[in-house]
Amino acid sequence: MKVAICLVVLIVLPVIARGDTVTLINNSSLNGSVLYDKNTFYIEAGYASGTGHYKIPRTEVIKDEINYENFNQGSPPPGVNAYQVDYGTWVAMNSPEPEVAPTNPKRRPTNVFGTLIGSTAGESSEGNDMVLLLNDKKEKGILVRITAKVVTLRKNGDKTEIEYQRNTVRLVSVNR
Repeated sequence: MKVAICLVVLIVLPVIARGDTVTLINNSSLNGSVLYDKNTFYIEAGYASGTGHYKIPRTEVIKDEINYENFNQGSPPPGVNAYQVDYGTWVAMNSPEPEVAPTNPKRRPTNVFGTLIGSTAGESSEGNDMVLLLNDKKEKGILVRITAKVVTLRKNGDKTEIEYQRNTVRLVSVNR
């Protein structure tokens, strides 16, 4: 019985432990599980009083530090209360969509942590967002998506989206 409990804890822990620290332009910061899509950060944050769910526009975010911080001391900072959404809305916003194959798959790049996943023809490829990898390599472009497993960036000068395994990313800086 003890072995089974230990195995369950070891299997579930990486999913539960995933978290980030998001810093807003009003200098509030929030620890929690972070997703990003369509110019919006979705954050589930733990507090002693319960769990808070937030929908924050990218224009309000300075950076997302990838770490294992899910819990916040005290109550939510006043600077994030305006972005709180109820649990039902949170579930609806984060319902998984069917996987879509890349429109123009490319070969895998070499000597980088990222994987080319496809082209975005017709869209601008210039941006000032930055992904800092654990090997201190910096990649600039447009932040496309953050999921539980990957950070997707459209690199400057290219119309190709590159997925970085989340565990290889240290920091995502968002520029408005």
